[in-house]
Amino acid sequence: SSLGITLIGQGGCSPDHLRKFRKELLLSRRNSIDAFLEKRPDFLEVGRQAIAASLITFEDAQQRHRESGDWYRFLSNKLIDNVEDGKSAPFTILTFNYDRSLDFYLYTAFRHALRIDGAELGVKLSNLKIIHLHGSLCRLPWQVGEGPARDYGDTNGDALITSANNIKIIHEQNEGTEVFKQAHAALNRAARIVFLGFGFHATNVRRLLAGGWLDLKQRGMIYASSHGMIHAERQAVERTFSEKIILPEAHSDCLGILRNVPGFLS
Repeated sequence: SSLGITLIGQGGCSPDHLRKFRKELLLSRRNSIDAFLEKRPDFLEVGRQAIAASLITFEDAQQRHRESGDWYRFLSNKLIDNVEDGKSAPFTILTFNYDRSLDFYLYTAFRHALRIDGAELGVKLSNLKIIHLHGSLCRLPWQVGEGPARDYGDTNGDALITSANNIKIIHEQNEGTEVFKQAHAALNRAARIVFLGFGFHATNVRRLLAGGWLDLKQRGMIYASSHGMIHAERQAVERTFSEKIILPEAHSDCLGILRNVPGFLS
């Protein structure tokens, strides 16, 4: 987009380097920019800026791009109902995504549905934790954590640089970092685990399983969306997870899985 090109320009990338990066990325035929950047450190900074620039353009405070029947709405309604019913079990979201759309959506939904803000909202959300395993486009102002904060949709000033510097390409992380230790602890204590829109990239799976939590789980505790996966691919995932994961063929998208997991958020 034109905004993306402008933002990258603000990041100090020369037009020649940007054009070379674009050409090399396209000709590499890699399935993801992360895979490309792992072997091309000469493009790491411009690649990080390109990722940030692309995602920032979708930050719409009204979230008009969300469909009324999507899984964000389903999840937020479940969580709000649980809060109103006095349920307080911990709920953790582990995400490999850099974007903050779910963070913003849930915060906004709680704030307007319950007509509360500030410290009181923080108490209501105390059992909800969102962990960005590869960093994010900066934390939102209401989120506690290290690093710079940036309002959702803010593209002013150094938005690109601060956002780009806050994300980690897949090869820059490992299962021994503090953020993955937090993920392993959450997986260990979870009564129900649901993978949504997860690509089951071998490196990401290895890092998640490194905590040894899978040995403590039984089949029926782990579900996953499998939209677009063929039978052989589902079988491979089941073997990796010691046949303890369920990947239904029917209702296999994110919303379908959430609606069909027994006892999900009940």
